[in-house]
Amino acid sequence: MNDVSQANNRNYKITAVIYALQAMGIFVGITFLFAIIMNYIKRSDVANTWLASHFTWQIRTFWYSLLWPLLAFMSFFGIVGGLKLLALIFPHSNFTVLRITLMGLFTLFVIGVCAVISVWIIYRIAKGAISLYDKKPMYFNIT
Repeated sequence: MNDVSQANNRNYKITAVIYALQAMGIFVGITFLFAIIMNYIKRSDVANTWLASHFTWQIRTFWYSLLWPLLAFMSFFGIVGGLKLLALIFPHSNFTVLRITLMGLFTLFVIGVCAVISVWIIYRIAKGAISLYDKKPMYFNIT
């Protein structure tokens, strides 16, 4: 085996390990962090190869998996804060039932968003791992 094919084989294995770390990250979050660190450290090794698309896929999976729950929590706390502000502005009004109901609904919303994101992460990891196994890039360049 020549040096190029050995490097490609090594990078293929590293990409597979990163998918495995991401999959374990669903249960043990720290491995997701190890995966993104490996992505950024080894990214230059896979530049201009079909594996680069997998690294882009993995990096986007990580960052979007942080972004969407963050937005859900921010909207949750924004609504709760708005309801508390209304209670301060109108202290003699009965906002208690409305506040409790809306807080419960928004709690369910945040839980639902997190569940959808979990399914989305599993999909992204599975799709990426299957494409890697089939030795296909994640994105096809249309020129």
